[in-house]
Amino acid sequence: MATLAKTAIATVVCLLIFSTTATAVGFARPRGKDKKPKRQRFMHTGTIVALLPNSVIKFTLGTKDTWLVKLVAPKRIRKKNTRQYELKGGTEVEVTGRAQPDFLRSGMYVRYSAGFNAKGKSSDKIDLVTIFTPDENRKVGIFREGFAEEEGKKAGATTQFLVCGQLASFKNGKMTVVVNGKKVQVAVAKDVKIMVDVSDPSLVKKGDKIEVRGYYFKKGAVFGESVKIELSEPLGGAKKKSKKPKKPSKPKRSASKKPKGQKE
Repeated sequence: MATLAKTAIATVVCLLIFSTTATAVGFARPRGKDKKPKRQRFMHTGTIVALLPNSVIKFTLGTKDTWLVKLVAPKRIRKKNTRQYELKGGTEVEVTGRAQPDFLRSGMYVRYSAGFNAKGKSSDKIDLVTIFTPDENRKVGIFREGFAEEEGKKAGATTQFLVCGQLASFKNGKMTVVVNGKKVQVAVAKDVKIMVDVSDPSLVKKGDKIEVRGYYFKKGAVFGESVKIELSEPLGGAKKKSKKPKKPSKPKRSASKKPKGQKE
């Protein structure tokens, strides 16, 4: 009995600590009939201070006010009369900016526009590539944009296409993208511009600009409905290796010459 009583007390203490911590952070949803705080709207821009655990971003409004925004995960909902599920709700996250070419990795989704002939080959050197996250509005595929010239039906004419697929390789000035199992290769200009249009909040850093739309119950903690982040610096970039100072070479020991006639 004594053991059970101690266990029960320990459980209550843990629950109280958890409840107090959650309330202090500000993300504890209001409960109870008597206390029903009003749901306040929030729409402001600020500067990111840090990316915290549990999908929380800390940011400032001006120089004094510090806020936290919680990125809410979408709910997995079953479709009617089917066994299929879909994700609904959650925070809409948009991260935009630029990246260095060395940031590109195989497996990333990229898109670019180029002209292709009837055989599916391109003589263009693309100067713009965008890293993106596929969704309902940004689909994977090859989409016709129109003829490159007015009399495009002539033999040898090229047709402009938007290529959206998964990066397979990027080396020796050539980029290979896989679109629905088909490989598409194109040449890339040396001064290619890499843009970012993704929904990955893990890429953000201190100093990035943020626009938050959502609601809160307690000042300082927002449940995000829409979060737009603009990168302050390009992603990637080769890190310069620090040159270690060379150790001074030890002087070689010269063999001492023994006088003639001296025995060992």
